[in-house]
Amino acid sequence: MIKHLDILISGNLKNAAIAFLTIKAANQFNIKGIVGYTSNKNIFIEAEGSESQLTKFIDWCKQEKLGAEIKEVVIKNGEIQNYKTFEMEVNKVQWKYEVGMSSGSGSSGTQPAINDNFFINLKILQ
Repeated sequence: MIKHLDILISGNLKNAAIAFLTIKAANQFNIKGIVGYTSNKNIFIEAEGSESQLTKFIDWCKQEKLGAEIKEVVIKNGEIQNYKTFEMEVNKVQWKYEVGMSSGSGSSGTQPAINDNFFINLKILQ
């Protein structure tokens, strides 16, 4: 059965080649979807594949590469988009961040701690 995951990778991801390595890895694991950068230089991925394919791909996503420091990988289930390929998206994706603060999490203000609940809604612009 095919699943869809929305993945956000955050950290010190200065090297633009990471998105291209992600495309190569997605093709290696037979994953379909898109990859791109958010406005604050994090990487977003929409990935579709079988559970075993996605598990291997997520393991790959969590590994540091090309000197990039990965601080967090956030994964959420999403609606299947029936992607046919895996490619880079530049202008079609707009991320909307909604931060839900856990009670007693110890964070305050607008800067969430890394362990706070983090919700991501993805809108495809027409």
